[in-house]
Amino acid sequence: MSSTIIDWIQLYNTKHIGLKNFWSLLNLYKTAGEALKHVANPASRSKAEAIYKNSNGNILIAIDEQYPKRLKQYTYFPPILYYSGNSSLLHNELLAFIGARNASLSGRNIAEKLAEQLSVYFTITSGMACGIDTSALIGATKSNHPATVAVLPFGLDNIYPKENTKLFRNICASGLAITTVPPGHPPVQGMFLARNRLITMLSRGVLVIEAGLKSGTMNTANLALDTGCEVMVVPGSPLDP
Repeated sequence: MSSTIIDWIQLYNTKHIGLKNFWSLLNLYKTAGEALKHVANPASRSKAEAIYKNSNGNILIAIDEQYPKRLKQYTYFPPILYYSGNSSLLHNELLAFIGARNASLSGRNIAEKLAEQLSVYFTITSGMACGIDTSALIGATKSNHPATVAVLPFGLDNIYPKENTKLFRNICASGLAITTVPPGHPPVQGMFLARNRLITMLSRGVLVIEAGLKSGTMNTANLALDTGCEVMVVPGSPLDP
C-alpha cells in the first residue's frame, strides 16, 4: 500500500497537475503508477517518499477504506489527506463552527458553550483560526465527548496560528487534525480557501457566529451553500456591526 500512496503523492505533486487533471488521469489510466508513465516531468520520486516518511504513514488516499465517504459525493475532492490523531472521526456527523477572528467576548463565549453542548450530538470541527474557531474547539474539548476535528490550511508541521500549538496537541491526543497539504510545503496563496472548502465538504452543517460582510467567514458560508451543506446563524446584537 505504501508504494501506491507514494505514487499518488508523486502524481499529485507533479507540476501543472491540479485537482481536475489528477482525477482525469486516474480515470484514464486507472492507477497513479500507470498515469506517471504518461506524464511529462513527473515530480521527484524521492521527494514523494520523503513526504510519506515525514508523515509517519498517516496519509489517507481516496481508495483507502478510512477515507471519508462524504467527500466522494463531489466531482472533485482532495485525493490525499494528511492527518494526526483518530482518522475514524471523519465518518462521524461533523458540525463546523466558523466566525470572526477578532470576535467579541460574547461571541467567543457563545461559541465555546454551544460547542460544548452540541458535542454530545456532533463531532465539532473548525479551521482552528483565532476567535470563534478556537473558542469552539476549546469548548468541545471541555465536554464529555472531547473528540474534535481541526482542519488546517498548512502542513501538520506548520501550525497556524502558532499560539494554538498546545490546542493542536490536545486535539491530536483525543481527536483529529487533517490537511490536504504535505509536510514541508511552504504556505502559498489559496491554501485558506482550500481549507475552508474542505470544512464545508466534510460537515453536515455550518454554524456562523459573528462575521463581517466581506470576510473569509462569509466566503465559507457561501461555499457551504454551494456544496449543499446546511448553514445556520447565531443572532447577534443589533448594535454589533
